[in-house]
Amino acid sequence: MSNDNNKISVKQAMIFIIIVFCAPAIRYIPLYSSQQAKQAAWLAPLVALFFQIVYVLIWCKVIKKYGSKSFVDITKDILGKIIGITVIIIYFIWITFFLAYNVRLYAERILAATRTE
Repeated sequence: MSNDNNKISVKQAMIFIIIVFCAPAIRYIPLYSSQQAKQAAWLAPLVALFFQIVYVLIWCKVIKKYGSKSFVDITKDILGKIIGITVIIIYFIWITFFLAYNVRLYAERILAATRTE
């Protein structure tokens, strides 16, 4: 957390977003790319890496520009108050369901691996 215990810092939000978006990509890109690309599937991680680097660089510029502001404040500054709050609410609802779904998948995997019949 940032100095104020009620706010998520921008760096924490950036790390959180990268983790949330990278984890499914690591799981699904090899599967889909091997089905579609056949022999050229090894190129898919390189393409994904390019887009991920661009994404991180954009976030780094945002962090430098806004400094110690919170993620919510930055979103409201960029998009305006009403649209920013709407986007934040939609984002947090989406992220909650997405993470709950991933926890369920991992729990099922652990149960399947430890189940003895």
